[in-house]
Amino acid sequence: VASSSRRSARRRASRCWPPGLALMAGITGRTVPEVGTTTYRPPFTPVPLASFAGACAGELMAPVRRLPLENVHRASGAVFQEYGGWLRPAHYGGRNADADRA
Repeated sequence: VASSSRRSARRRASRCWPPGLALMAGITGRTVPEVGTTTYRPPFTPVPLASFAGACAGELMAPVRRLPLENVHRASGAVFQEYGGWLRPAHYGGRNADADRA
């Protein structure tokens, strides 16, 4: 937030306090000093908790997406690797797949 808007917010708040305190005092039947003043708080901007988690949030931060036919690929002997967040077949069978079949 720019410093000019912070100053502007302080000015607006300082102008609202006296009438607001007088109104609250009248409603509650107390004097202005008995009501007291509020605590000044700077302008608030909420921050999502996920932003504090960072890249170390495990599988929930960036879940691996799976193909709809993953079971068919596995049955065909696919070896999977992650590509751009997707678990995809890298190749079918190992280096000696033909030798194993023989």
